[in-house]
Amino acid sequence: MLTLLGLTLLGAGVVILLAGNGVFGTETADRPTLTPGNRSFAGSHGWFWPVVGAATALIVLLALVWLSAQFSSGRLSALHVRDDRFGRVRVDGQAFAAAVGNELAGTDGVQQVRTRLLGNEGHPLLQAIVTVRPDADIHRVRSAIEEVALPHARGAVARPHLAVELRLVPDVHHDNRVR
Repeated sequence: MLTLLGLTLLGAGVVILLAGNGVFGTETADRPTLTPGNRSFAGSHGWFWPVVGAATALIVLLALVWLSAQFSSGRLSALHVRDDRFGRVRVDGQAFAAAVGNELAGTDGVQQVRTRLLGNEGHPLLQAIVTVRPDADIHRVRSAIEEVALPHARGAVARPHLAVELRLVPDVHHDNRVR
């Protein structure tokens, strides 16, 4: 949608520049953009400029919301674990993801691990991208992760149903060509 809008505005700008430089004739180039009728409409209707101001403010507000969404990573900064008589226990999201990554990295056959905690407090998602060595048994690696590391992670934050997105990726630096 934004691409279509951008292309439309770009095309309109090019046509206006061409018309202003006389490509469509000198009569078109010399014609004013706002005719006296257009200018008198804005002057004779008191609601015109407040509506233009409100529409502009709305466009600016939507642009700021969109811009803030671009800077948002979707990462969960902390995860609530427990409330008890001693207080509220929260686990730092980056520290939790790093601890899970370290445990996954210790699994036999794992080359590299990237983890992060996404979502919100009500529905957290642990995302793990695991690069597997070319000589590793992928089924054994997956079983070790699902049966050992992930239960540890779920137990650490007292969330037995913590959603996990696990991606097993072959080592990209390994040459798989047949010689």
